[in-house]
This record gives sequence, structure tokens and C-alpha cells, in this order.
Amino acid sequence: ALDDLGEPGEAFAWYTEGHTIKKAHEPEGAAPGMAFMETLRTALTPEILERFQGMGHPSAKPVLIVGMPRSGTTLVEQILASHPRAAGAGELGLLPYFRNNMPDLLGVSAEFPDCLPDLTRDLIQDFAESTYLWRLAKAGPDAERVSDKLPHNFMNLGLFALLFPNARIVHCRRDPVDTCVSIYCQNFAGRHAYAHDLQDLGRYYRAYEALMAHWQSVLPMPILDLDYQALVDDPATESARLLDFL
Repeated sequence: ALDDLGEPGEAFAWYTEGHTIKKAHEPEGAAPGMAFMETLRTALTPEILERFQGMGHPSAKPVLIVGMPRSGTTLVEQILASHPRAAGAGELGLLPYFRNNMPDLLGVSAEFPDCLPDLTRDLIQDFAESTYLWRLAKAGPDAERVSDKLPHNFMNLGLFALLFPNARIVHCRRDPVDTCVSIYCQNFAGRHAYAHDLQDLGRYYRAYEALMAHWQSVLPMPILDLDYQALVDDPATESARLLDFL
């Protein structure tokens, strides 16, 4: 309300007070997420990706829209879903589910990503067909492309590449300060422990940038960087870029 009234300083003090309260319930901060991103950069190497070459599902229907929260993922999905040959499935939790439950699905004790060497063609094909593509078909039965816009799937791009090597990834970017301020001023549902301290938020953003640079260098599939400000300033040109990419 204070922000709407043009009192950003006073508003920011209350945003900080709100985060102080939420931090008491999510005291872990950014450290676990940053550590996991570093683990992904170490574990998902070109060699491990090459080991699974030819095991993924051939479908090109999935479109993963990723980026930090508040970076334009919803707008990009709305543009995509307005096309008669495409549909949007919203924020699906299927890739995090597959990642977190992979040890149980494989019957092994090692956690992800240590269990990756045990991953089989049968499990890849079954999850891709019976779970992921089945869910996309519900969102767009006749669509050639269907998007999944869970922002934090930027952590799951290596896994997505194993499942669907012919699919497409759209990476939504926005000015880092705009992104972080927008995150700080949003009361998210679910756990966003990295967001309750400005230094934590800045460090987490830099870890995300490093992970995306890693994916850009190792994944054998195209990633389109789409800038939020460019999309807002020139929607026709940027929308055409998006549709051409897909």
C-alpha cells in the first residue's frame, strides 16, 4: 500500500520487516540452493551427458521456460500459448519430482546427482512418455509445442536434456537489480529462503548466472535468451524471435 502511495522508502522498511519474520521460518537462507547449483555444475559434465546420448525421447513438443522468478516467464508463456499451434501448461513440478525421487525409482540409496550413473533408458523413456508428455497432452491435446514455465527449472536443464534432447529451452532474463527488487517485494507461496536477505539474494542470483553459463556451454540443445525489457519495448520483434525459435 505504501508503495502504491509513492512512499518507496517506507514501503521498503516494511518489506524488510516482513522478510525478517519469514526468515525465522526459513533460516537456511541461500546456502543450500547455492551449494546445490555448484554440485550440478560439477556433476552434469559433457561426459555424463554424452553417456545418455540416444536414450532420450524424440519428442520436440516440450518447451521449458526458465529464469529467476519475476523475470517474465508468465508473459512469455502467454505469448506462446496465444499461438494456435501451441499451449501453456503452467508451472509443472514434474522435473523436480523426477529429480528428487530418482533414487526410489531406481531402487538405489545414492541421492541425485550421484545416482545418475544408474539411470536407465527404460526409466527415461517411461517418465518422458507416461508422465511428462501425458501431462502436456492434457494441456494441449493438439498442440505442437507445450510449455512448462516453472522458473526454478533452471536447475533441471541437464535432466531435461537427458529426457528430451530435441526439445527447446527459453531462458527469460531481466536486469539483475530489477529482478532482485521484484523478488524482495513479492510474498511468494512456498519456500524461497534465499529471498529474505539482500546479500543472500545477490549471491543466489550470481550462482544462478553461473549455472546458466554452465548449461549454455555443455547442453547439446538450443537455449534462447529472451530479455524482458526488450520484450516489453518491442513485443512484435521479440515475439517473432520466440516463435521462430520454436
